[in-house]
Amino acid sequence: IRVGGRSARIQAEVHKSVKALQQQADRSELTVPQIAAHSGVTPSTIYRRWGDLSELLADVAAERLRPVADPEDTGHQVGDLKAYIEQYAEEFSAPAGRALLRDLFSSSADTSYTGQCCSYTYDHLRVIAERASARGERSGRPRAACEARRRDGRAHSRARSDSEGSGPS
Repeated sequence: IRVGGRSARIQAEVHKSVKALQQQADRSELTVPQIAAHSGVTPSTIYRRWGDLSELLADVAAERLRPVADPEDTGHQVGDLKAYIEQYAEEFSAPAGRALLRDLFSSSADTSYTGQCCSYTYDHLRVIAERASARGERSGRPRAACEARRRDGRAHSRARSDSEGSGPS
C-alpha cells in the first residue's frame, strides 16, 4: 500500500471505523456492512481487500499490537528482559489483550498477521540483546528468545482457549 495513497486512506478509515465500533458493540455484533457504512465505503471494498470480517479484525489487531516504543532500558539485560516479559504478560492477560489475540488468531486465510506480530516480539528481543552487547554484557539472545517464545506460547494458547470457551471467563 502506497503511503498516503487512496488505498492507504481507505485502510486507515476502515481501521478507524472498526476501532470506533468496537467501543460501541461487542465483536460478535460487528458486520461488514456496518463497518462499510461507518467507513463510507461499500461492503465490496472490504470484501475485496480483506476477504471477510475475521481477516479485517486480524489486520486491525496486528496494527494495534505494533509497538510504539522500544522496550524499557533498565540498564542491564536481565532487567530489560524481565520488564519486557512482565509488560507483555500484563498486556495479553488483560481482557483487551486477549481479545486482540483472538482476533489475530481467528484469521483463517492469512498467517501474515501472526508472523507480523511475532516479528514485533523478536525485534524487541533484538533491541534488548543489542543494548546488552553495547554495555559489554554477555549476549543472551538464545535465552531471551527461548523465554519470549515460552511466554508467547502461554499467552497465545490462553487467548485461543478463551476464544473457544474453554478458558477462564
